[in-house]
Amino acid sequence: MTKLQIKNLRKTYGAFTAVEGLDLAIEQGETVALLGPSGCGKSTTLNMIVGLTEPSAGDIRIDGRSMLGVPPGKRGIGLVFQDYAVFGNMTVRENLAFGLKVRRMAKRDIAEEVEKTADLMGLTDSLDNPTTGMGGSQLQRVALGRTLVTNPSILLLDEPLSNLEAAMRNEMRQELRRIQKQTGQTVIYVTHDQIEALSLAHRIAVMEQGRLVHYGDTHEVYHFPKETFVGGFLGDPPMNFLSGSIQSSAAGTFVDIGCASIQVNKVSPELSLQNGRKVTLGVRPESIDLLAPGASDVRAEILLIEQLGADTIVTLLLGAHEIKLRSTRDVSHQIGETCSLRFHTGMISLFDAETGVQVITPTANKENAA
Repeated sequence: MTKLQIKNLRKTYGAFTAVEGLDLAIEQGETVALLGPSGCGKSTTLNMIVGLTEPSAGDIRIDGRSMLGVPPGKRGIGLVFQDYAVFGNMTVRENLAFGLKVRRMAKRDIAEEVEKTADLMGLTDSLDNPTTGMGGSQLQRVALGRTLVTNPSILLLDEPLSNLEAAMRNEMRQELRRIQKQTGQTVIYVTHDQIEALSLAHRIAVMEQGRLVHYGDTHEVYHFPKETFVGGFLGDPPMNFLSGSIQSSAAGTFVDIGCASIQVNKVSPELSLQNGRKVTLGVRPESIDLLAPGASDVRAEILLIEQLGADTIVTLLLGAHEIKLRSTRDVSHQIGETCSLRFHTGMISLFDAETGVQVITPTANKENAA
Protein backbone atom coordinates (compact mmCIF):
# COMPACT_ATOMS: atom_id res chain seq x y z
CA MET A 1 0.00 0.00 0.00
CA THR A 2 1.29 3.46 -0.89
CA LYS A 3 1.90 5.37 2.33
CA LEU A 4 3.22 8.62 0.90
CA GLN A 5 2.55 9.97 -2.59
CA ILE A 6 4.32 13.11 -3.80
CA LYS A 7 2.97 14.47 -7.07
CA ASN A 8 4.73 17.11 -9.20
CA LEU A 9 6.01 18.88 -6.09
CA ARG A 10 7.58 22.27 -6.67
CA LYS A 11 9.04 24.96 -4.45
CA THR A 12 10.30 28.33 -5.62
CA TYR A 13 11.75 31.31 -3.79
CA GLY A 14 11.41 34.20 -6.21
CA ALA A 15 13.44 33.29 -9.30
CA PHE A 16 15.17 30.40 -7.52
CA THR A 17 13.70 26.91 -7.83
CA ALA A 18 14.58 24.71 -4.83
CA VAL A 19 12.52 21.67 -5.90
CA GLU A 20 11.23 21.03 -9.42
CA GLY A 21 8.53 18.53 -10.44
CA LEU A 22 9.25 15.89 -7.78
CA ASP A 23 7.28 12.63 -8.08
CA LEU A 24 7.77 9.99 -5.40
CA ALA A 25 5.78 7.05 -4.04
CA ILE A 26 6.77 5.36 -0.77
CA GLU A 27 5.15 2.11 0.33
CA GLN A 28 4.06 1.17 3.84
CA GLY A 29 7.00 -0.20 5.87
CA GLU A 30 9.69 1.02 3.46
CA THR A 31 12.82 2.94 4.35
CA VAL A 32 13.61 5.46 1.63
CA ALA A 33 16.71 7.65 1.61
CA LEU A 34 16.64 11.13 0.10
CA LEU A 35 20.26 11.45 -0.96
CA GLY A 36 22.21 14.24 -2.57
CA PRO A 37 24.80 16.96 -2.05
CA SER A 38 24.15 20.09 -0.01
CA GLY A 39 21.69 22.40 -1.74
CA CYS A 40 20.07 19.68 -3.87
CA GLY A 41 16.60 20.22 -2.36
CA LYS A 42 16.31 17.22 -0.04
CA SER A 43 15.81 19.25 3.16
CA THR A 44 13.28 21.51 1.42
CA THR A 45 11.41 18.37 0.35
CA LEU A 46 11.44 17.07 3.92
CA ASN A 47 10.12 20.39 5.24
CA MET A 48 7.26 20.30 2.73
CA ILE A 49 6.36 16.73 3.76
CA VAL A 50 6.33 17.72 7.44
CA GLY A 51 4.35 20.88 6.75
CA LEU A 52 6.99 23.39 7.83
CA THR A 53 7.19 24.74 4.25
CA GLU A 54 4.25 25.27 1.91
CA PRO A 55 4.74 23.93 -1.65
CA SER A 56 4.50 26.31 -4.59
CA ALA A 57 2.76 23.59 -6.62
CA GLY A 58 1.97 19.89 -6.51
CA ASP A 59 0.48 17.64 -3.85
CA ILE A 60 1.54 15.53 -0.86
CA ARG A 61 -0.74 12.62 0.08
CA ILE A 62 -0.52 10.37 3.13
CA ASP A 63 -2.75 7.29 2.99
CA GLY A 64 -4.47 8.88 -0.02
CA ARG A 65 -5.34 12.12 1.79
CA SER A 66 -3.92 15.45 0.64
CA MET A 67 -1.82 17.20 3.27
CA LEU A 68 -2.02 20.64 1.65
CA GLY A 69 -3.13 23.09 4.31
CA VAL A 70 -2.92 20.47 7.08
CA PRO A 71 -0.76 21.78 9.97
CA PRO A 72 2.37 19.80 10.93
CA GLY A 73 0.90 18.48 14.17
CA LYS A 74 -2.06 16.92 12.34
CA ARG A 75 -0.09 14.96 9.74
CA GLY A 76 0.97 12.06 11.94
CA ILE A 77 4.64 12.57 11.08
CA GLY A 78 7.50 12.13 13.54
CA LEU A 79 10.67 14.13 12.92
CA VAL A 80 14.10 13.41 14.41
CA PHE A 81 16.58 16.24 13.98
CA GLN A 82 20.31 16.24 13.36
CA ASP A 83 21.02 17.99 16.68
CA TYR A 84 18.85 15.59 18.76
CA ALA A 85 16.69 18.40 20.30
CA VAL A 86 16.48 16.50 23.60
CA PHE A 87 15.25 18.40 26.68
CA GLY A 88 18.37 18.72 28.82
CA ASN A 89 16.46 19.64 31.99
CA MET A 90 14.50 16.36 31.93
CA THR A 91 15.30 12.73 32.60
CA VAL A 92 15.14 10.11 29.86
CA ARG A 93 11.72 9.03 31.19
CA GLU A 94 10.40 12.60 31.09
CA ASN A 95 11.71 13.09 27.56
CA LEU A 96 9.99 9.92 26.34
CA ALA A 97 6.74 10.83 28.08
CA PHE A 98 6.61 14.44 26.89
CA GLY A 99 4.72 13.92 23.62
CA LEU A 100 2.19 11.61 25.27
CA LYS A 101 1.51 14.15 28.03
CA VAL A 102 0.86 16.80 25.40
CA ARG A 103 -1.72 14.42 23.92
CA ARG A 104 -3.29 14.11 27.41
CA MET A 105 -2.89 10.34 27.54
CA ALA A 106 -3.72 8.61 30.83
CA LYS A 107 -0.78 8.30 33.24
CA ARG A 108 -0.98 4.50 33.32
CA ASP A 109 -0.90 4.34 29.51
CA ILE A 110 2.00 6.80 29.36
CA ALA A 111 4.01 4.69 31.79
CA GLU A 112 3.31 1.56 29.75
CA GLU A 113 4.28 3.14 26.43
CA VAL A 114 7.43 4.69 27.89
CA GLU A 115 8.57 1.33 29.28
CA LYS A 116 7.88 -0.38 25.97
CA THR A 117 9.79 2.26 23.99
CA ALA A 118 12.69 2.29 26.45
CA ASP A 119 13.03 -1.47 26.01
CA LEU A 120 13.00 -1.08 22.21
CA MET A 121 15.66 1.63 22.34
CA GLY A 122 17.87 -0.04 24.97
CA LEU A 123 17.20 2.75 27.48
CA THR A 124 15.52 0.82 30.29
CA ASP A 125 18.49 1.16 32.66
CA SER A 126 18.76 4.90 31.93
CA LEU A 127 15.11 5.94 32.35
CA ASP A 128 15.68 7.99 35.50
CA ASN A 129 19.02 9.45 34.44
CA PRO A 130 19.29 13.09 33.35
CA THR A 131 20.08 13.58 29.67
CA THR A 132 22.72 16.18 30.53
CA GLY A 133 26.13 14.61 30.03
CA MET A 134 24.88 11.76 27.85
CA GLY A 135 26.95 10.77 24.81
CA GLY A 136 25.82 11.36 21.24
CA SER A 137 24.55 7.85 20.53
CA GLN A 138 22.53 7.80 23.76
CA LEU A 139 21.03 11.21 23.02
CA GLN A 140 20.09 9.99 19.56
CA ARG A 141 18.34 6.99 21.10
CA VAL A 142 16.38 9.31 23.38
CA ALA A 143 15.43 11.59 20.48
CA LEU A 144 14.35 8.65 18.33
CA GLY A 145 12.47 7.02 21.22
CA ARG A 146 10.66 10.26 22.05
CA THR A 147 9.36 10.33 18.47
CA LEU A 148 8.54 6.62 18.17
CA VAL A 149 6.57 6.55 21.42
CA THR A 150 3.91 8.73 19.77
CA ASN A 151 3.41 6.05 17.07
CA PRO A 152 3.81 8.34 14.04
CA SER A 153 2.42 7.32 10.66
CA ILE A 154 5.74 8.22 9.01
CA LEU A 155 9.15 8.74 10.62
CA LEU A 156 11.43 11.38 9.10
CA LEU A 157 15.13 11.35 10.01
CA ASP A 158 17.09 14.47 9.07
CA GLU A 159 20.84 13.65 8.97
CA PRO A 160 20.41 11.84 12.33
CA LEU A 161 23.91 10.34 12.54
CA SER A 162 26.03 13.18 11.16
CA ASN A 163 27.13 14.37 14.63
CA LEU A 164 28.38 10.93 15.69
CA GLU A 165 31.88 9.52 15.34
CA ALA A 166 32.45 6.69 12.86
CA ALA A 167 32.20 3.80 15.36
CA MET A 168 29.01 5.22 16.86
CA ARG A 169 27.51 5.78 13.40
CA ASN A 170 28.08 2.10 12.59
CA GLU A 171 26.43 1.09 15.86
CA MET A 172 23.43 3.36 15.30
CA ARG A 173 22.98 2.16 11.71
CA GLN A 174 22.61 -1.37 13.05
CA GLU A 175 20.18 -0.13 15.69
CA LEU A 176 18.09 1.76 13.12
CA ARG A 177 17.86 -1.35 10.92
CA ARG A 178 16.77 -3.42 13.92
CA ILE A 179 14.18 -0.88 15.06
CA GLN A 180 12.69 -0.46 11.58
CA LYS A 181 12.41 -4.21 11.12
CA GLN A 182 10.88 -4.64 14.57
CA THR A 183 8.34 -1.81 14.25
CA GLY A 184 7.59 -1.97 10.50
CA GLN A 185 7.77 1.83 10.51
CA THR A 186 7.73 3.78 7.24
CA VAL A 187 10.95 5.81 7.31
CA ILE A 188 12.25 8.67 5.17
CA TYR A 189 15.94 9.21 5.77
CA VAL A 190 17.47 12.49 4.59
CA THR A 191 21.24 12.31 4.21
CA HIS A 192 24.26 13.27 2.13
CA ASP A 193 26.09 10.14 3.38
CA GLN A 194 25.93 7.43 0.73
CA ILE A 195 27.03 4.66 3.13
CA GLU A 196 24.03 5.39 5.36
CA ALA A 197 21.70 5.47 2.36
CA LEU A 198 23.00 2.22 0.88
CA SER A 199 23.04 0.35 4.20
CA LEU A 200 19.71 1.54 5.62
CA ALA A 201 17.34 2.13 2.73
CA HIS A 202 15.19 -0.21 0.67
CA ARG A 203 15.10 2.45 -2.04
CA ILE A 204 17.11 5.59 -2.73
CA ALA A 205 15.96 8.87 -4.26
CA VAL A 206 18.98 10.78 -5.57
CA MET A 207 18.48 14.52 -6.02
CA GLU A 208 20.54 17.12 -7.85
CA GLN A 209 19.78 20.84 -8.11
CA GLY A 210 16.17 20.41 -7.06
CA ARG A 211 15.26 17.53 -9.34
CA LEU A 212 14.96 13.79 -8.81
CA VAL A 213 17.53 12.09 -11.04
CA HIS A 214 17.08 8.46 -9.97
CA TYR A 215 14.64 6.61 -7.73
CA GLY A 216 15.02 2.86 -7.36
CA ASP A 217 16.19 0.01 -5.14
CA THR A 218 19.69 0.32 -3.73
CA HIS A 219 21.20 -2.29 -6.08
CA GLU A 220 19.83 -0.59 -9.18
CA VAL A 221 20.78 2.94 -8.16
CA TYR A 222 24.31 1.90 -7.27
CA HIS A 223 25.14 -0.46 -10.14
CA PHE A 224 22.99 0.92 -12.97
CA PRO A 225 22.56 4.69 -12.42
CA LYS A 226 20.27 6.58 -14.78
CA GLU A 227 22.68 9.50 -15.10
CA THR A 228 26.43 9.97 -14.86
CA PHE A 229 25.83 12.31 -11.89
CA VAL A 230 24.47 9.40 -9.85
CA GLY A 231 27.36 7.10 -10.78
CA GLY A 232 29.86 9.79 -9.86
CA PHE A 233 28.13 10.72 -6.61
CA LEU A 234 27.70 7.17 -5.30
CA GLY A 235 30.63 4.92 -4.55
CA ASP A 236 34.08 5.31 -3.04
CA PRO A 237 35.87 5.27 -5.40
CA PRO A 238 33.03 6.39 -7.68
CA MET A 239 32.09 4.86 -11.01
CA ASN A 240 34.74 5.04 -13.76
CA PHE A 241 33.70 6.94 -16.89
CA LEU A 242 35.34 6.34 -20.28
CA SER A 243 34.53 8.40 -23.38
CA GLY A 244 34.16 6.44 -26.61
CA SER A 245 32.02 5.56 -29.59
CA ILE A 246 29.82 2.60 -30.50
CA GLN A 247 31.24 -0.06 -32.80
CA SER A 248 28.73 -2.79 -33.71
CA SER A 249 29.41 -5.88 -35.81
CA ALA A 250 28.45 -9.53 -36.04
CA ALA A 251 30.82 -10.13 -33.11
CA GLY A 252 28.75 -7.88 -30.83
CA THR A 253 28.55 -4.30 -29.57
CA PHE A 254 31.74 -2.59 -28.42
CA VAL A 255 32.77 0.83 -27.17
CA ASP A 256 35.95 2.09 -28.81
CA ILE A 257 37.80 4.16 -26.17
CA GLY A 258 40.81 4.79 -28.40
CA CYS A 259 43.30 2.41 -26.82
CA ALA A 260 40.92 -0.56 -26.65
CA SER A 261 37.46 -1.84 -27.49
CA ILE A 262 35.24 -2.80 -24.54
CA GLN A 263 32.43 -5.25 -25.23
CA VAL A 264 29.03 -4.40 -23.79
CA ASN A 265 25.88 -6.46 -23.38
CA LYS A 266 23.58 -7.26 -26.26
CA VAL A 267 21.55 -4.10 -26.75
CA SER A 268 17.75 -4.11 -26.85
CA PRO A 269 16.50 -3.80 -30.46
CA GLU A 270 14.47 -0.66 -29.70
CA LEU A 271 17.59 1.24 -28.65
CA SER A 272 19.31 3.28 -31.33
CA LEU A 273 23.06 2.77 -30.90
CA GLN A 274 24.41 3.33 -34.39
CA ASN A 275 28.06 2.88 -35.24
CA GLY A 276 30.02 5.96 -34.30
CA ARG A 277 27.56 7.25 -31.73
CA LYS A 278 29.42 9.07 -28.94
CA VAL A 279 28.82 7.53 -25.53
CA THR A 280 30.24 7.42 -22.03
CA LEU A 281 30.94 3.95 -20.66
CA GLY A 282 30.44 3.61 -16.90
CA VAL A 283 31.81 0.75 -14.79
CA ARG A 284 32.27 0.36 -11.04
CA PRO A 285 35.83 -0.24 -9.72
CA GLU A 286 34.77 -3.65 -8.35
CA SER A 287 33.50 -4.69 -11.81
CA ILE A 288 37.00 -4.74 -13.32
CA ASP A 289 39.43 -7.65 -12.89
CA LEU A 290 43.20 -7.25 -12.78
CA LEU A 291 44.87 -9.92 -14.95
CA ALA A 292 48.36 -10.97 -15.89
CA PRO A 293 49.97 -9.18 -18.87
CA GLY A 294 48.66 -10.54 -22.18
CA ALA A 295 45.56 -12.18 -20.65
CA SER A 296 43.28 -9.75 -22.53
CA ASP A 297 43.45 -7.08 -25.24
CA VAL A 298 42.76 -4.33 -22.70
CA ARG A 299 46.10 -3.20 -21.30
CA ALA A 300 46.84 -0.55 -18.67
CA GLU A 301 49.74 0.79 -16.63
CA ILE A 302 49.60 0.59 -12.83
CA LEU A 303 50.03 4.05 -11.28
CA LEU A 304 49.22 3.40 -7.63
CA ILE A 305 48.32 0.53 -5.30
CA GLU A 306 46.53 1.34 -2.01
CA GLN A 307 45.83 -1.31 0.62
CA LEU A 308 42.66 -0.37 2.50
CA GLY A 309 42.00 -3.17 4.97
CA ALA A 310 40.38 -6.06 3.12
CA ASP A 311 40.25 -4.07 -0.15
CA THR A 312 42.98 -3.00 -2.52
CA ILE A 313 42.42 0.08 -4.70
CA VAL A 314 44.53 0.13 -7.87
CA THR A 315 44.82 3.31 -9.96
CA LEU A 316 45.58 2.60 -13.62
CA LEU A 317 46.26 4.51 -16.81
CA LEU A 318 44.17 3.06 -19.63
CA GLY A 319 45.19 5.01 -22.71
CA ALA A 320 44.29 8.59 -21.81
CA HIS A 321 41.87 7.46 -19.08
CA GLU A 322 42.79 7.22 -15.41
CA ILE A 323 40.59 4.62 -13.76
CA LYS A 324 40.33 2.83 -10.42
CA LEU A 325 39.89 -0.86 -9.69
CA ARG A 326 38.80 -2.42 -6.39
CA SER A 327 39.96 -5.93 -5.51
CA THR A 328 39.32 -8.10 -2.45
CA ARG A 329 42.39 -10.20 -3.31
CA ASP A 330 46.07 -9.52 -2.72
CA VAL A 331 47.60 -7.70 -5.68
CA SER A 332 50.96 -9.15 -6.73
CA HIS A 333 51.57 -6.51 -9.44
CA GLN A 334 53.92 -3.58 -8.92
CA ILE A 335 53.60 0.13 -9.64
CA GLY A 336 54.80 0.89 -13.17
CA GLU A 337 53.93 -2.56 -14.52
CA THR A 338 51.66 -3.17 -17.47
CA CYS A 339 48.71 -5.44 -16.79
CA SER A 340 45.58 -6.64 -18.56
CA LEU A 341 42.03 -5.85 -17.54
CA ARG A 342 38.68 -7.60 -17.86
CA PHE A 343 35.47 -5.58 -17.63
CA HIS A 344 32.38 -7.39 -16.30
CA THR A 345 30.21 -7.06 -19.40
CA GLY A 346 26.93 -7.41 -17.51
CA MET A 347 27.82 -4.55 -15.14
CA ILE A 348 28.59 -1.90 -17.76
CA SER A 349 26.34 1.15 -18.17
CA LEU A 350 26.24 3.35 -21.26
CA PHE A 351 25.33 7.03 -21.16
CA ASP A 352 24.74 9.57 -23.89
CA ALA A 353 27.96 11.58 -24.28
CA GLU A 354 26.13 14.94 -24.32
CA THR A 355 23.32 14.55 -21.80
CA GLY A 356 24.86 11.98 -19.42
CA VAL A 357 21.55 10.08 -19.46
CA GLN A 358 21.61 6.28 -19.55
CA VAL A 359 21.02 4.63 -22.93
CA ILE A 360 21.03 0.99 -21.73
CA THR A 361 18.28 0.15 -19.26
CA PRO A 362 19.09 -1.40 -15.89
CA THR A 363 16.64 -4.22 -16.60
CA ALA A 364 18.50 -5.18 -19.77
CA ASN A 365 21.82 -5.10 -17.97
CA LYS A 366 20.66 -7.08 -14.94
CA GLU A 367 19.01 -9.77 -17.05
CA ASN A 368 22.13 -10.19 -19.16
CA ALA A 369 24.38 -10.08 -16.10
CA ALA A 370 22.40 -12.91 -14.54
